Amino acid sequence: MRTISLTDFLAQRDERIRRAGIAFTPERVEALRNKGGRRTPEKRAALKRIEERCAEAGVTPLKAYY
Repeated sequence: MRTISLTDFLAQRDERIRRAGIAFTPERVEALRNKGGRRTPEKRAALKRIEERCAEAGVTPLKAYY
């Protein structure tokens, strides 16, 4: 197994995406998001806590469906 840094991995991923001609428009990102229809109550509660902690810290949370 070969070990690479996260930075190198992300650079390789970005290069593969660029070569494939994929453009991540806001509409495409939204279509790929997990809508959360099968989330457990525990996961929904965890996402809610994350959102609350982000608000307390003044950080914009990632959009999550729950």
